[in-house]
Amino acid sequence: IMATQQIYNLKQHARALAALVDLDHNRFIAGTSSIRNMNEIHIVESPEGREDAVCRMVCEHPSEIWDISPCSFDPSLVFTTHSTEGASFGCTLWKLPPIEDSTEVQNSSNLKTMTSLATVPISSRRVNNVVWNPQGKSPKNSFIVVEEHHFSVWNMAASSSELKEESKVWCQGREAITKGFWDPHPPHLVMTCAGNIIDAWDLRTARKSLSISNAHQGKVFDLDFNPNKQNMIVTGGDDSKIKFWDLRKVGPTPVLAVVAHDHWVTSVRYNGLHDQLLMSCGTDHCSRLWNIASLKSAPADQEENDSQHIEDSLVLTLKSHQESVQKVVWSVCDGWTFASLSYDGRLVIDSVPSTTKYKILL
Repeated sequence: IMATQQIYNLKQHARALAALVDLDHNRFIAGTSSIRNMNEIHIVESPEGREDAVCRMVCEHPSEIWDISPCSFDPSLVFTTHSTEGASFGCTLWKLPPIEDSTEVQNSSNLKTMTSLATVPISSRRVNNVVWNPQGKSPKNSFIVVEEHHFSVWNMAASSSELKEESKVWCQGREAITKGFWDPHPPHLVMTCAGNIIDAWDLRTARKSLSISNAHQGKVFDLDFNPNKQNMIVTGGDDSKIKFWDLRKVGPTPVLAVVAHDHWVTSVRYNGLHDQLLMSCGTDHCSRLWNIASLKSAPADQEENDSQHIEDSLVLTLKSHQESVQKVVWSVCDGWTFASLSYDGRLVIDSVPSTTKYKILL
């Protein structure tokens, strides 16, 4: 575990960040959002015992990156949603060059070239994000592409270059969709955010299965599924709050609401192993680590209600950013490491304090 936080600078505006599926290294993939310059994708690693994060590879990307989605079963494949100045949005599947474990790239001096494998045809003015099937590799290798008023389910052939649209789900509402999410528990459930409304869609019927209106006062910016507890989600919005919802008893009131930031909450993420741990970040330049012990999933030999008396707490406030923090993610390799990215291109990697870690483990 790192002694101190590690900082890496992309040197351009950036809003796209994800964890690479790599079980041996804490690796993150970040994309820049410059309107005029050539954009870049950086593979950044947090090596143990080092003071600073290390860049393993920088690749050219032709246009402004809005979202980045690495494949869950093939670490060399990644989707980006992107736009060019004055032109429309695009959605491209790329193949990354091999990452060399010993390489340390300085100042984007050695730009690599990704291979463009396929482009998804877009029928809206805007495409928001791509979500790979959370079930991982399947015979169809499916993913969803989320546009303004619909999302579509696609399959990828083994060659990776042949994409086939399987179905479309139209989500007609007053406001355009801003993001889509695929439930890891029942794999037929997809959720979308549009304005202050969250909708759940059943892929088997292509119909809406539930809706939460006025989920936040204004816009819902992010949503995440509890990885260990079915029907539990967390959302972040422009009312400074993170809210926890139980999809079995959806009403106007969440199970828990926490004033998490001084301004908009841009991103929320459950820890993949210990669901009481949660990261949030916002436009107040902060990212925060929470221990929401009252809602944690109980071990198999323990009653759910045993945890109700435990107090929820703010574990850590990270003030290493000087601009709006756009995204926060947990490492796939190590359950205790997380990264946050602010709009000025600063990537901060840190970990859960050992005191918190031991309280959870012991």
